[in-house]
Amino acid sequence: MVMNMNRITELRKEKDMTQTDLAEAIHSSRQAVGKWENGNVDLSTETIAKLCEVFEVSADYLLGLSIHRTGMISDADAAFLAAYHAAPESVRSGIDALLQPYKEQETSSASHAEQGGA
Repeated sequence: MVMNMNRITELRKEKDMTQTDLAEAIHSSRQAVGKWENGNVDLSTETIAKLCEVFEVSADYLLGLSIHRTGMISDADAAFLAAYHAAPESVRSGIDALLQPYKEQETSSASHAEQGGA
């Protein structure tokens, strides 16, 4: 399945790279980069891995499957999640209620960014 690779263009430009620069960084050709950016060809697993390394993003982000650039969470976030899941339902419900305005803000910000907003 050929996917839209607009994120490759976006990430390449963020790094101030030309198609030729990117091609050299991953040992490919400028023509191949152009085809990926236009969505004309599928990426191999090896190429996805190389692009993720160059751009420091997850494969899900690169392929447009996630709005989160990395799949990694910090140790502090992991500890918070572990404590949250270990807490009784009454405590989790209270935390959920406290965080609801921020969840709505994050959802709104992500939706706005996906629509090309600033």
